[in-house]
Amino acid sequence: MALLNRQSLINYFKRGSTPTEKHFSDLIDSTVNIVDDGIARDRKNGFRITSVGNSNRLISFYKDFKQIDPEWSISLEKDKSSNLTFQELNNDPAIVLKSGGNVGIGVENPKSKLDIDGIVTSKGRVGSFKKGQVPADGKWHVVIGELSEPCALELMVRVDGEKGSGRYALAHVIALNTFGGRMSKGSIKKSSAYYGSFFNRLRFKWVGEMYNYSLQVKTARHFGLDPKTGEPYPIVFSIGNLMPV
Repeated sequence: MALLNRQSLINYFKRGSTPTEKHFSDLIDSTVNIVDDGIARDRKNGFRITSVGNSNRLISFYKDFKQIDPEWSISLEKDKSSNLTFQELNNDPAIVLKSGGNVGIGVENPKSKLDIDGIVTSKGRVGSFKKGQVPADGKWHVVIGELSEPCALELMVRVDGEKGSGRYALAHVIALNTFGGRMSKGSIKKSSAYYGSFFNRLRFKWVGEMYNYSLQVKTARHFGLDPKTGEPYPIVFSIGNLMPV
């Protein structure tokens, strides 16, 4: 079918014209057919689109119709994976949305929630495996407990005393363990900073039994009570899970 604009089609059917079979064919081919083209729209689903024939390709993006190959394309795999893939001109997968929720950046078959083949740049990073706070009262408190298998954790921990008190501490911790109990040789690697007295520092330890163990934290001193709440100032922490899945 020749590519015709709307005005060319209109001219076929102006008053006094005698449209031919070819003209009607051009008109029909210029419209969207749900069965042939796999495109439809309804109230429930909005815009619906399916690939044509055996192809996985749903949409292709061109700068103009003179291009042979698209700048970008979107494909939906017809096999059990049902992956939705965004591809560039070279057909390498740029983004893959895998059935089940995994996302790949430059990865054809992502193995985790976000699988990236490249360098990651960000303004910051915060562990979300667990977040919380415990009192900075000089006593041991559990930051993560009821552990029953090997673990590899990354923690950022902060405690601020009363403003102007000079009681501040930070710690970045990599904590590893293979079960708990006396036979376990757990590791805690700490990079820490504190202001003022040596007693303002943060301390960490592993405690518990083989299949039920915990990581604990404490301040070396009581940081005092917050006059607004009457409670001890908090040790605030966030934990990331480093264990490969």
